[in-house]
Amino acid sequence: MRAFSLSLVLLLCAVLCPAQRWVPADLHFTPTAVASSNGYIWVCGTNGSIATTQDGQLWNLRYSQSGGPTLRGINFRDEKFGYAYGDGGTVFLTEDGGATWYQKSVGKDTILEAAFGDAKHGIVRFADRLVITQDGGMSYQDVIQRPYLPLVKSYPFGQNLVASDAMHLGLVIREGAYSDGGFLTSSDGGKSWVFYDRPSTGIGTFMAKDGLLWLIGMEVVGKDQPGGGHSVPLMASSKDGAAWKRTEKDISICHWHVCTTCNLSGCLLAMDQLIDNFGDGSVYQFPSGDQTLTVNFAALHDQNGAVICSVSRKLLCAPMHKIAPTDKMGLPAPRVPTFDIPTGEKKKERFSFPSPLSTS
Repeated sequence: MRAFSLSLVLLLCAVLCPAQRWVPADLHFTPTAVASSNGYIWVCGTNGSIATTQDGQLWNLRYSQSGGPTLRGINFRDEKFGYAYGDGGTVFLTEDGGATWYQKSVGKDTILEAAFGDAKHGIVRFADRLVITQDGGMSYQDVIQRPYLPLVKSYPFGQNLVASDAMHLGLVIREGAYSDGGFLTSSDGGKSWVFYDRPSTGIGTFMAKDGLLWLIGMEVVGKDQPGGGHSVPLMASSKDGAAWKRTEKDISICHWHVCTTCNLSGCLLAMDQLIDNFGDGSVYQFPSGDQTLTVNFAALHDQNGAVICSVSRKLLCAPMHKIAPTDKMGLPAPRVPTFDIPTGEKKKERFSFPSPLSTS
């Protein structure tokens, strides 16, 4: 009788319980990128396709073009304004939260990364150029390749393009993909730029949220104290990329799990955990993603549940559930003391561009 009851429970759970595993998304296009906004996970891909889900299982096609370009990225500045970009200089914009999309273009080459503050102002990275536009792509100009910018020429690797609004643009520039670097920011829509080299800081993620620029990474403090410095997690915001304010949220779990892979939906703590660092700090666990999870991920966590999706060779999604924060040994994570150490002077160099001239 006991064996029969156990079998019945297992059978009912197999039918009714949510699957605690990664499940392939049922899409009619090849996905390339994901993002989260407005209570949806958004995915873009081939044929100019854009689709959404709230649970990782049921998908709604929002936009598609038969034979259209492959979209390589998608993001939202806020609940209303979003953008997608990809092959042939294609840019899709929405100003109503994704209900409708319209098409623009910036050049004719494949856009690898982009960030737009509004329909006119954006920063775009091609394979061999980094440009800004102030008129929705009708014209654009180089940011890094200008020969009269020796400082920027020494940092040829640009990534993490951000736009917190129409006037505030930025990116991280480095000597190489994994080397230290600084911030290149503009407060006038790209007309002039300022370089800031924040001392003793490891930049993990540079992003925009709620009209601010955000830095997430690690910082070495107390280097002049006995015993040397200490590495502590850093999460700070800035309006202009110059004056930074540390978050008041408790991010001490990032001391035990380095929070460097982050986006608007949170930071990955491991291959099976995510922290809602912009929200209430909850930690969520999902099925181990050693062969599935990539940095190309997005998650939802609200009153309707929690789900994470990731693009690798295909798009897969899995449920998440809240857990108590732990350290790397699986023990309860103690709070890490905070430090109030001056960050020192920033190295900076100012320069301005003439009016946009290049259109190709």
